[in-house]
Amino acid sequence: MILEGKRILLGVSGGIAVYKVAHLASRLTQAGALVDVVMTEGATRFVTPLTFQAVTQRAPGQAPVPSPRQPSGRWGLG
Repeated sequence: MILEGKRILLGVSGGIAVYKVAHLASRLTQAGALVDVVMTEGATRFVTPLTFQAVTQRAPGQAPVPSPRQPSGRWGLG
């Protein structure tokens, strides 16, 4: 398959269509891709992180909230 072993990062923000991204994550995982999900706080108001963990078998990360006092830094996914 084309997606077998590929790494895909999905960034999810708040909006009523978030459930469609959960379906996409599920389909990508079924196709053999390794899917990581990063959610904003707003996204978690529509779909719980557990939903994405269930469909990807990987715990989603939370997007860092920029602060004017702290410079944004790098962060990685497991």
